[in-house]
Formats: sequence, C-alpha cells, structure tokens
Amino acid sequence: MLDYSGAILMDAASLIAMILSYHDIREPGKADPAKPVAARLWQRVCSVCALLIIVGVVLGGLNGIDDEWPFAPFRMFAYKPQNTGTVTAVAFRGVTSVGETKLLTDSDFNLRRAEFEGQLPKIVSNPRMLASLVSIYNKKHPGRDRLVRLELLKSGWNVVDRKPKERIEDTIALWPPNNEPGE
Repeated sequence: MLDYSGAILMDAASLIAMILSYHDIREPGKADPAKPVAARLWQRVCSVCALLIIVGVVLGGLNGIDDEWPFAPFRMFAYKPQNTGTVTAVAFRGVTSVGETKLLTDSDFNLRRAEFEGQLPKIVSNPRMLASLVSIYNKKHPGRDRLVRLELLKSGWNVVDRKPKERIEDTIALWPPNNEPGE
C-alpha cells in the first residue's frame, strides 16, 4: 500500500503518470479487470479534470489576477499589505444651522459605503451632488438641527513600519461651494 509520505516524495512526472493511468494503487501497474472499460475511462476523465484544476490553481496562485478567479486569489484577501504607505477612507463632515460641526456616516444618508465610494469621481467633479445628500439627511432627521454644509473628506494615516505616524485629511468635495448659499 502506498503511504502519503511516499506520494509526497514521488517526483511530479511519476505522480502525473499515476493519475493519468489510474491503476489500482494497491497493485501498481495492474488494472482491475472487474471494472468495465467505461468506468475506467470515466476515472481517467475525472483524473485529468482534477489535474487540470490543480495545475490551474497552482499557476493562478503564482501570477494570476482577480479576473481569473477561482484560479487566482483575490488580491485584497491574499496578500499582506505594505508596511509603509497610506491608509485612507472617505468620511463626511457636516455643519448644522447652529454652527455645530459633526462627523457623519453613510447610514446618516441611507447609503452603503460602496454606493457613494463608487460615485466619488462624479461627486468630486460635480459637488452639487452633495446637495441631495444634505436634503436626504434633513428629511431623515427632522428633529435635529438642519444640515447646511457638507464636506466630503478623504482621511487616514501615513503608516511607517506598520505604525501610524501622521494623520491626513483632505476635503475633496464641498457643498455649498464657498460664497454660495446653501439650502
């Protein structure tokens, strides 16, 4: 009987030949005469398919991209982040009618994060789109002070050797633009 350590140490060519021939591994080199030809053929077809899938996964894991999944890993889950770089996220900062400044979340506008992050280029090029978010906020929270100004921020940290070093915050869109009346 072939044990696992013997199969692991076997060279790749022998392993491939064994899979493709699919003889009874208890008695190498001898096919089971009791099996019909169709059953042996089906076993070979399944073995070839399994081998192709294994080869595809191994090759995809070495140099594949996200579009080749399941034969390549999703990069966002499969790779360790860099030790030094910038970590950013999008946030909202609003100013109320009484001058109070508050950080707002996507749920304050009945949005999911992916919904507005996917629209960032449009919002940055046309900040008037933030006016609809102000309107949504004011309708959703009628008992609170009205929102009169909204900033879309890109905030985060500069990270050096996996340690946050410097806080960054940039306003990437603003409504109403300076010197323009709000709602």
